[in-house]
Amino acid sequence: MKITVGTLAESNEALGWMSEQKTLKSKDKFALALLLVQVSGYLKAFEETRQAAINNYGVVEGDRFRILPENLEAFTTEMGELTSQECELPDVSIDVESLIDEMTTAQLVQLDWLLIRDESE
Repeated sequence: MKITVGTLAESNEALGWMSEQKTLKSKDKFALALLLVQVSGYLKAFEETRQAAINNYGVVEGDRFRILPENLEAFTTEMGELTSQECELPDVSIDVESLIDEMTTAQLVQLDWLLIRDESE
């Protein structure tokens, strides 16, 4: 399955939460574990690239970085291009029926790309 690195970054917290749940079936835990190995590699590369761009377009102010006003447009364009990069992941679906009552609406939205759908609906 193809997914953007931006979607993966937005899903990271929900994926972490899901990986900690004990009620997932073993086959789903295995599929999730395999998926997380690849996702973590993509997110590591994304974060390194994002940090390099922040360093390139910004300045250090205390313990924070600030993007310089004259660099804001270029930085925003570069980040848009970065977050739209497609990643190839194994085509898996995770049956979250045992988790559905515990998931927040935000988690459901973040993980929409991963959830099994009933094709008859």
